[in-house]
Amino acid sequence: MDFTQMNTTFNNYRRRCLVNFISSMAIFVFVPQIARAVPLKLLAPVKNTVGSNVIKEGRVKLNMPRLAETGDTVPVHIVIDSPMTNDDHVEKVYIFAEKNNVPHVLTISMGARNVSAELFTRIRLITSQKVLVVVKMNNDTFWSSMAEVEVTRADCG
Repeated sequence: MDFTQMNTTFNNYRRRCLVNFISSMAIFVFVPQIARAVPLKLLAPVKNTVGSNVIKEGRVKLNMPRLAETGDTVPVHIVIDSPMTNDDHVEKVYIFAEKNNVPHVLTISMGARNVSAELFTRIRLITSQKVLVVVKMNNDTFWSSMAEVEVTRADCG
């Protein structure tokens, strides 16, 4: 094997390594986005609610305690980035709990007449799980936020 063949073989090897490296980096960039979008157990209930529409992250802030002593009444505070005008307002707020017997916990209707896009409520959680909030805007866009709550003592079933 002469020097030119060895150099060509080495360059081909470097190219393959570079392509493999870039491909593996793409997996690390895109898979976490897909994985955290919707938990697997919530895919069917969320799809029944939003259909084939795309759910984007942002515009919704879900505040829940990281640790709840009991799952009977876990506080939920949702803030949506919307001026609540006729042109830009929230139509529906959906709350899903990953491991509850009925994952679709709550649907709240809103409109342009609401003063602010903020709400407080309490929900029941049967165990530690992820809670997903999906918001439908008046222009048929969907936005989401997720929180994970650890329930130390589950009392409801």
